[in-house]
Amino acid sequence: MKRLFVAVGVLSAGLLVWAPTSTAASSSWDGGISFKNQVASEPTKGGGYPVPPGSQVPLAGTCELGNYNANLSESWLAVKPGTEDLVGTSKIFFDRYSTFYMFHLGAITMPGGTPSGTTQVKGYDCVSTGTQAMPPSWTDNTDPNVAFDTKGRAYQVTLPFNAFWDKSKLHPDGAIDLSYSDDLGKTWVKGNGGNDLEQSPNASARQAGHVEDKQWVAVNAVPGSKYQDHVYAMWSVFNSNTTKIRIAVSGDRGQTFPRPGR
Repeated sequence: MKRLFVAVGVLSAGLLVWAPTSTAASSSWDGGISFKNQVASEPTKGGGYPVPPGSQVPLAGTCELGNYNANLSESWLAVKPGTEDLVGTSKIFFDRYSTFYMFHLGAITMPGGTPSGTTQVKGYDCVSTGTQAMPPSWTDNTDPNVAFDTKGRAYQVTLPFNAFWDKSKLHPDGAIDLSYSDDLGKTWVKGNGGNDLEQSPNASARQAGHVEDKQWVAVNAVPGSKYQDHVYAMWSVFNSNTTKIRIAVSGDRGQTFPRPGR
């Protein structure tokens, strides 16, 4: 099982500056700051798909509450402005089924930089949505990212999708959503009134054309700015040999997003 580590440093001055030990031929950097690795992640529970006996892949309609206690990947870290509070995000893999591309997003709460728990980002799996219908539930949720506004709300743009082993071809392949948290990642709410920012029209991941990916979030956290606390959601749409960048902007802290532009 892989665990997520954070590097914790002790800094006496207010600014960290790295300088090479020699201007001549040094290949290393020496900052005089001591760091140590600290385990930040913990197992958590959420809806996932076990692999039934005799099956080579998970099966749609078999989602159940289980442990997210396997691998983690693609971690991200954000600092609440003006504080030492952190929120980490990562892909968290379900049970022992990492080989089946079985993951959702997890968040790690770190008040004062001290890890205090990992939670699944709710609103995407069969347990938190209360249904196995796809959508509103999704087999996977991916590509962690997180950013704060000036009032302490953390945001991330998510990419829920249905995995390659869903053979029904009746469900949309993926969507672009936004979730936010007001308690350092302990709980998450889907923004935009619970609606997708964009949903892919194609029926299967095997079908070429119009595939959303590479989503990202940015927030204007500059106090006094005309656009203070505006939330910017960005993603790519792949169509055969072309790629378009899509942007949606919220002026009400993630509650609504007008139609995305290109």
